[in-house]
Amino acid sequence: MISKHITLGLLFLVAFAFIQGVPEPRNPDLGRTGAPGETTCESAGCHSGGAFVGTVSISGVPDTVLPSTSYAITLTQKSNAVTSGFELTVLDGAIKKAGNLTAGSGSNIGNLLGKQYIRQSNAVRLSSGSSSWTFNWTSPATVTQADSIVFYFVSLAANGVNGERGDNALVGKKKVVLKTTTASSDLSNSKKAAVCSLGQGAYKITDAEGIDEIRALDLNGKLLKYEKADHQIDFVFKLEAIPSGVVLFEVKNKLGKSTLLRSIL
Repeated sequence: MISKHITLGLLFLVAFAFIQGVPEPRNPDLGRTGAPGETTCESAGCHSGGAFVGTVSISGVPDTVLPSTSYAITLTQKSNAVTSGFELTVLDGAIKKAGNLTAGSGSNIGNLLGKQYIRQSNAVRLSSGSSSWTFNWTSPATVTQADSIVFYFVSLAANGVNGERGDNALVGKKKVVLKTTTASSDLSNSKKAAVCSLGQGAYKITDAEGIDEIRALDLNGKLLKYEKADHQIDFVFKLEAIPSGVVLFEVKNKLGKSTLLRSIL
């Protein structure tokens, strides 16, 4: 009987030591991003008592995003905490999933009530007051309202010990606009602009209504070059630095109508 009690006691100690040895926070529950109708891991009562000071932010996604386009996003916590975790969701104006998230190193995807979440798989220790995760998000093709996409995210600032005690949440959000373009049927006489690569960074852009101006953009919406075309029907647009992958051309004709063209290298 004594031997049995000793064995049970040893098993309890081993289990306790294992739990204490796993750095907090671990994989969080879903629905803890602070989005409308959601709590955070702190306000839900699972983590509490922390007084760490810091910020959480995301980078890699511009204020205006292009339809059906993939963006590499980095979520960063800067604080005086020891360890950290995060959870993020992207919602439209109807508080429903917007686009699609793809996990990166150290993160995983979860789905709950029609929403999609990305979160840490294990805690990450801060280095020089900072920790981060990188993952991908593909924007939706359309949304009901062009400015209704919002990233909701929370990063836990944790002490790395004492289980769920002594931790607090840092909350952030980012609103982006989905760029819309004029459909070809909206152009006068249903004339559609077109682009053709001529090689070595040169492109022939055509619009039968006469081209007023052209903006070349990369997939992050960064302006590569701008030119006035003086209402030419055919215009040769040349980029000094030849990008790889996809070049986007925002073409505005003399009637003020615009369309977005893609040229894949």
